[in-house]
Amino acid sequence: MSPDDITLRTVVVNADNRLQRHLQKFIVADKRIDVIRFFKTGRQMVNYMRSNEEIDLIVINPELPDTSAFEAFQMIPKERIPLIVMISERHDYAYFAYQMDVTDFLDMLFTRPEYELSLNKVQREFVIRRLFSEWSDIWHFASYPTY
Repeated sequence: MSPDDITLRTVVVNADNRLQRHLQKFIVADKRIDVIRFFKTGRQMVNYMRSNEEIDLIVINPELPDTSAFEAFQMIPKERIPLIVMISERHDYAYFAYQMDVTDFLDMLFTRPEYELSLNKVQREFVIRRLFSEWSDIWHFASYPTY
C-alpha cells in the first residue's frame, strides 16, 4: 500500500466562513480527499461518528458553536476516532491538540506547502495504522495454538 494510492474518507467540521473558503480551495479540490460530510457543530460530528461508516480523517476547527472539538472527541468511542487535522488561528490550542494525539495542527491560513506536508503526514500515518492493524490480526491469529 502506497500513500499515493490512498483516498481518505474525510469529515470536515467547521463553523468559520473564512476557513470554509480556504478549505474549499485546498481540500475539496484535492483528489486524495473524499469529503463525505461537512458539519458546523461538534454534536453533528459526534452523532455521525457514533453511527456511521468508518472515516479515515477529520479536519476540524476546534472553535465550534456548541462545544469545543476537545469536548466532542471525548464523546466518541476511542476506537472510532480516525486521524485528525486541527486548524485554528489560536496557536495555544496546538498544545491541547497534540495532547489528544492529533495527526497535525495547521494555522487557519495555511499555505499550499504546509497543506502538502500535513497531507503527506496523514497519508503516512494512515498506512502505518493500516499495516499495524493487518499485522495485529495476523499476530493474534498466529498466537493461538492449533490442535
